[in-house]
Amino acid sequence: MRYFAAPLVEKRQLNRDNFLLYFRDEEIASTALPGQFAMIAADTNIADPFPILMRPFSFFGVDAENRRFSILIKVVGLGTQLMVQFPIGAQVPMIGPLGNQFELCPWKQMVMVAGGVGIAPFYLLAQKLSGRGTQPVLFYGARSRDDLVTMEEFQSLNVEVHAATEDGSYGTRGFVTEPLARFLQAHADCDLMACGPHAMLAAVTRLAKLHRSSLQISVECFMGCGFGACFGCAVETVDGFRLACRYGPVFDGHKLKWDGLSHV
Repeated sequence: MRYFAAPLVEKRQLNRDNFLLYFRDEEIASTALPGQFAMIAADTNIADPFPILMRPFSFFGVDAENRRFSILIKVVGLGTQLMVQFPIGAQVPMIGPLGNQFELCPWKQMVMVAGGVGIAPFYLLAQKLSGRGTQPVLFYGARSRDDLVTMEEFQSLNVEVHAATEDGSYGTRGFVTEPLARFLQAHADCDLMACGPHAMLAAVTRLAKLHRSSLQISVECFMGCGFGACFGCAVETVDGFRLACRYGPVFDGHKLKWDGLSHV
């Protein structure tokens, strides 16, 4: 973990609310692990920032050759609105890398399940698996085709993508857990990895238990610091409360207590 400022080198608008921001930092580009994240400032004024608190973002992808990494941002409030307005060349304060990583089981079929911007931690995972010659499967759900942001990036890595949209504009009409359930009925011994809305994660957990599949969940929490000082990201597990920034954000999904995850 280190505090540093990284220059913004590229910005891509994916749809009305979603952006990919690319930063240059050799250490992050060469060492970031799938599932880890950074706390990123919404203001480049380090002497008197507003908003004061940084925001947590998963590392979306890395490009070690060009010393770059990217994050996926959805505009939901003042902080993210300011971040997508950073000019190219802005020196953006951040802390990272933080958190743990997805544990890989090479003898199992690796299945990624994402809802909306819950896709964020999986492209780096797909990059690493592709480099090892492993082909994961992605189940990607969103409200409409326009919200399936970055799907093409996964397809470029030859990831097998099963998409679902609530309005039926692309892929299966309905929730992503429907094609996932059919897949699990036909494929034994899968290693599930999920990130997304609370309801989707709860449904994926039920499917994992039904099919006796291992399950790793990357939780989405409000964080004030990112390294265990503020205690703002506690989630309830069968082993008691655990801080997502220190013990996660990737948890054994079978150990999460869903009644205590209202903020995930």
